[in-house]
Amino acid sequence: MPEEIQVKKNQVPEVLYHMVPNDLFLKFTQKDGTYNCRNQNEWGHASPFIHTTTTLQILKNRVAGNWKDYPLDKKFVLLTIDVSKLDSKFTFAEYNGIKYFHIWGSLPPESFSVSEADRNPDGSFALS
Repeated sequence: MPEEIQVKKNQVPEVLYHMVPNDLFLKFTQKDGTYNCRNQNEWGHASPFIHTTTTLQILKNRVAGNWKDYPLDKKFVLLTIDVSKLDSKFTFAEYNGIKYFHIWGSLPPESFSVSEADRNPDGSFALS
Protein backbone atom coordinates (compact mmCIF):
# COMPACT_ATOMS: atom_id res chain seq x y z
CA MET A 1 0.00 0.00 0.00
CA PRO A 2 1.56 3.33 -1.03
CA GLU A 3 2.36 5.89 1.65
CA GLU A 4 -0.06 8.80 2.21
CA ILE A 5 1.89 12.04 1.88
CA GLN A 6 0.34 15.15 3.38
CA VAL A 7 0.45 18.28 1.23
CA LYS A 8 -0.57 21.89 1.62
CA LYS A 9 -3.62 23.14 -0.22
CA ASN A 10 -1.48 25.22 -2.60
CA GLN A 11 0.24 21.97 -3.69
CA VAL A 12 -3.07 20.43 -4.80
CA PRO A 13 -4.40 20.99 -8.34
CA GLU A 14 -7.18 23.60 -8.53
CA VAL A 15 -9.69 21.01 -9.76
CA LEU A 16 -10.12 17.37 -8.75
CA TYR A 17 -12.57 14.72 -9.97
CA HIS A 18 -14.60 12.08 -8.15
CA MET A 19 -17.11 9.65 -9.61
CA VAL A 20 -19.81 7.73 -7.76
CA PRO A 21 -23.03 5.83 -8.55
CA ASN A 22 -25.93 8.28 -8.41
CA ASP A 23 -27.82 6.29 -5.77
CA LEU A 24 -24.80 6.40 -3.45
CA PHE A 25 -24.26 10.10 -4.19
CA LEU A 26 -27.83 10.72 -3.02
CA LYS A 27 -27.33 8.49 0.03
CA PHE A 28 -24.13 10.27 1.08
CA THR A 29 -25.43 13.80 0.46
CA GLN A 30 -26.87 15.53 3.51
CA LYS A 31 -29.94 17.77 3.51
CA ASP A 32 -27.72 20.88 3.27
CA GLY A 33 -26.06 19.50 0.09
CA THR A 34 -22.80 18.40 1.73
CA TYR A 35 -21.36 15.23 0.20
CA ASN A 36 -19.44 12.80 2.39
CA CYS A 37 -18.59 9.27 1.27
CA ARG A 38 -15.76 8.87 3.78
CA ASN A 39 -15.79 5.76 5.97
CA GLN A 40 -18.57 4.16 3.92
CA ASN A 41 -18.34 0.47 3.12
CA GLU A 42 -20.39 0.82 -0.06
CA TRP A 43 -17.95 3.23 -1.73
CA GLY A 44 -14.26 4.03 -1.39
CA HIS A 45 -13.41 0.92 0.61
CA ALA A 46 -14.40 2.62 3.90
CA SER A 47 -11.46 5.03 3.51
CA PRO A 48 -11.26 8.01 5.86
CA PHE A 49 -10.85 10.28 2.83
CA ILE A 50 -12.51 11.00 -0.53
CA HIS A 51 -10.64 9.49 -3.49
CA THR A 52 -10.02 11.84 -6.43
CA THR A 53 -8.12 12.11 -9.68
CA THR A 54 -6.43 15.13 -11.20
CA THR A 55 -7.75 14.64 -14.74
CA LEU A 56 -10.72 13.06 -16.50
CA GLN A 57 -8.25 11.03 -18.56
CA ILE A 58 -6.82 9.39 -15.44
CA LEU A 59 -10.33 8.81 -14.10
CA LYS A 60 -11.39 7.18 -17.37
CA ASN A 61 -8.26 5.12 -18.04
CA ARG A 62 -7.13 4.15 -14.54
CA VAL A 63 -10.20 4.15 -12.28
CA ALA A 64 -13.54 3.94 -14.09
CA GLY A 65 -12.60 0.66 -15.71
CA ASN A 66 -13.20 -0.91 -12.30
CA TRP A 67 -16.90 -0.10 -12.72
CA LYS A 68 -17.33 -1.16 -16.36
CA ASP A 69 -19.23 -4.30 -15.37
CA TYR A 70 -21.85 -2.45 -13.33
CA PRO A 71 -25.27 -2.82 -14.99
CA LEU A 72 -25.71 -0.32 -17.83
CA ASP A 73 -28.81 1.12 -16.14
CA LYS A 74 -26.69 2.03 -13.09
CA LYS A 75 -26.26 5.80 -13.34
CA PHE A 76 -23.02 7.44 -12.24
CA VAL A 77 -22.32 11.09 -11.51
CA LEU A 78 -19.10 13.03 -11.88
CA LEU A 79 -18.16 15.58 -9.24
CA THR A 80 -15.89 18.38 -10.40
CA ILE A 81 -14.33 19.73 -7.22
CA ASP A 82 -13.09 23.31 -6.75
CA VAL A 83 -10.24 22.87 -4.27
CA SER A 84 -10.21 26.59 -3.39
CA LYS A 85 -13.58 26.10 -1.67
CA LEU A 86 -12.33 23.38 0.66
CA ASP A 87 -10.84 23.64 4.11
CA SER A 88 -9.64 20.07 4.50
CA LYS A 89 -6.46 18.13 5.00
CA PHE A 90 -5.05 16.81 1.70
CA THR A 91 -2.78 13.86 1.03
CA PHE A 92 -1.75 11.93 -2.02
CA ALA A 93 -0.59 8.42 -2.72
CA GLU A 94 1.26 7.44 -5.85
CA TYR A 95 0.24 4.33 -7.78
CA ASN A 96 2.16 3.36 -10.92
CA GLY A 97 3.63 6.85 -11.20
CA ILE A 98 0.28 8.67 -10.88
CA LYS A 99 -0.62 10.86 -7.91
CA TYR A 100 -4.12 10.37 -6.52
CA PHE A 101 -5.16 13.15 -4.15
CA HIS A 102 -7.28 12.41 -1.11
CA ILE A 103 -9.58 14.86 0.66
CA TRP A 104 -9.86 14.30 4.41
CA GLY A 105 -13.17 16.11 4.82
CA SER A 106 -16.66 16.38 3.42
CA LEU A 107 -17.50 18.46 0.33
CA PRO A 108 -19.73 21.47 1.00
CA PRO A 109 -22.21 22.09 -1.83
CA GLU A 110 -20.41 25.21 -3.08
CA SER A 111 -17.21 23.20 -3.62
CA PHE A 112 -18.41 20.89 -6.40
CA SER A 113 -20.60 20.62 -9.45
CA VAL A 114 -22.37 17.44 -10.51
CA SER A 115 -22.85 16.06 -14.01
CA GLU A 116 -23.98 12.71 -15.33
CA ALA A 117 -21.17 10.34 -16.29
CA ASP A 118 -22.26 8.95 -19.65
CA ARG A 119 -21.55 5.32 -20.48
CA ASN A 120 -20.82 3.56 -23.73
CA PRO A 121 -22.72 0.41 -24.80
CA ASP A 122 -19.82 -1.75 -23.55
CA GLY A 123 -20.14 -0.26 -20.05
CA SER A 124 -17.07 1.96 -20.29
CA PHE A 125 -17.38 5.63 -19.42
CA ALA A 126 -17.40 8.43 -21.99
CA LEU A 127 -15.35 10.96 -20.05
CA SER A 128 -13.47 13.69 -21.88
